[in-house]
Amino acid sequence: RHHTDRFMCKKLGHGSNYGGQPFTLAQQTHLPISIVEEFQPKYFAAFPAHQRWQRRIADELYQRGYLVSLMGRKRWFHGRRNDPATIREAIAYDPQSSLADIVNRAMLRLWMSPNFPILVANDHDALTFTYPEDEEDSIVPALHAALPERIELKNGRVLSIPYDCKTGWNRGDFDPDKNPEWLKDCHSTD
Repeated sequence: RHHTDRFMCKKLGHGSNYGGQPFTLAQQTHLPISIVEEFQPKYFAAFPAHQRWQRRIADELYQRGYLVSLMGRKRWFHGRRNDPATIREAIAYDPQSSLADIVNRAMLRLWMSPNFPILVANDHDALTFTYPEDEEDSIVPALHAALPERIELKNGRVLSIPYDCKTGWNRGDFDPDKNPEWLKDCHSTD
């Protein structure tokens, strides 16, 4: 409708990653169910590892009744282990839990560091800071460099999730005509 094709594909892909079914995704996106039913087979054909991962999670849940996240957090699931709702909850558990843990670790590290700006909010997958405007040129690059958390994986691999930065006078989205002082993307070269 008023969103781009890219945005809608991203929304459908994200929902599909978490086990979303065509009827539910159609309701959430306000798209005809036929579009979702056409999208999902193509998406999973392009990214087959997602369904393998979903099956592995469902198998672990069924066998043990609990999952352990990437960050080592253990969670028991008390619903029926073969219930699709419980399986969807289990599929979402590690990505959501681990992301929150990673952001919280970065937040704590920055909060304990001297000379960092005031932490205003933790929004699950984002942190909001306030600082004097005249110090922005030094603070924003320092924050951006200090945020990534390196997580050691198997076989010597490392996971490091990059952060985007936005700056502005409030937390709305930037619009040059209606809201010129709101958040806009900030790059280290700005």
